[in-house]
Amino acid sequence: MSFMSVRQLTLQELKLGFVQRDEDVSDFGACSTLSCDFRLLATGTGSMKVVLQHSASGEVGSFADIANVGWTITGSGGSARFVVISQFLRYVRVAVDGGTLDSGTPMAQLDIIGRA
Repeated sequence: MSFMSVRQLTLQELKLGFVQRDEDVSDFGACSTLSCDFRLLATGTGSMKVVLQHSASGEVGSFADIANVGWTITGSGGSARFVVISQFLRYVRVAVDGGTLDSGTPMAQLDIIGRA
């Protein structure tokens, strides 16, 4: 079975309005399933949601949230960290979808394994 492994989000501070840079978008065109491992290493107070977005073309303005995929970060921790996705378009990126951040520095990392 062929696969590809990508560190989609290197360990970094998450801020409201974060959208992954164009050069960090991953091409999973050869894959039919994505296994996502989200790790929250530090939290803040407030609440925000980290989402995966996808696009058929990878062009600016063409990305939309993948339905029912995301991790809610609150002051007490985060939601389920392992997610398997079988319906997605070719290009994938990470974004922070709204919320509030009162204090602290949420630090997170996301690894994705794509399987053919």
